[in-house]
This record gives sequence, C-alpha cells and structure tokens, in this order.
Amino acid sequence: MIKFKLVDNRTRVSKKIKELQEKLEQFPKEFMRITADIVIENSPVDTGTYMDAHQIGTKESITTSHGKPRNQPYSDFAETARDRLYSQISGLNVDGSDWFITNNSVHNVRVEYTGWNSRPAYSPYTIARGYAPIALEEAKARVGL
Repeated sequence: MIKFKLVDNRTRVSKKIKELQEKLEQFPKEFMRITADIVIENSPVDTGTYMDAHQIGTKESITTSHGKPRNQPYSDFAETARDRLYSQISGLNVDGSDWFITNNSVHNVRVEYTGWNSRPAYSPYTIARGYAPIALEEAKARVGL
C-alpha cells in the first residue's frame, strides 16, 4: 500500500524569504561602506579639510581649509571620516532611491582631477568608481547573497 505524507513547508519558505529580504536590505549599505573605505584609503590629508568634507547622503555643504594647520596625521582624520560616513550610511533609508558620496571641500577638484604643481591628483572618487564592480561582489559575499 502506498502511503502519502503531506508536508507543509510554508513556514520554512516564509523564513527563507524573510532572510533574503534582510540580506537585500543590508546589501546597499554594505556596498556604501566598501565604497567609503576606498575613498578614504585614497584621500590625502594636509589640513584634514578634504577628509572632513566626505559625505554620503542627500545634503551638501562647502568646507574650507582656511586657517587650519597643515601636515596633519592621516590616521586621525581617516578614522574620524570613516566613522562619520558609516554613521551617515546607517541613517540612510535605502529604498531604491539615489544616494551619493561626494566631497564638498573648496579644493575637491584639485584633489580629484588636477593636482598641484608637480603633484598629481589623488583621484579617490575615480578609483572608487573603478573598484565598484569588485565592491558589488564583495558586498554580495559579505551579506551572503
């Protein structure tokens, strides 16, 4: 005689869908954190103004280095900038809307594109843009997609 057993997998399927939704919600923020790390790693510090002017989100402001001391330590400003960007990322509502990472210092064009005299541009945003396909894969792996 053939026996049939009816199995209700709805609970297990619902759990898997919920887990996938959570991963999909984490993914954009993880991508943003990786992007922020690349920008910071490739940003210079002299007065610290450029590092202080990195922003992620939807608001912009202008930052100036006027009156600030030069030759400041990189690590102090990098850690502060990373913490600030991560905090901004945590506060973002990522619902498919556009986000930006930018630098609003008055000398951002020189740092990104033209450089100074014999010093070439640092190009942290160009580097981050080029790294984006790798960052996407890293973000997928980190959240388990």
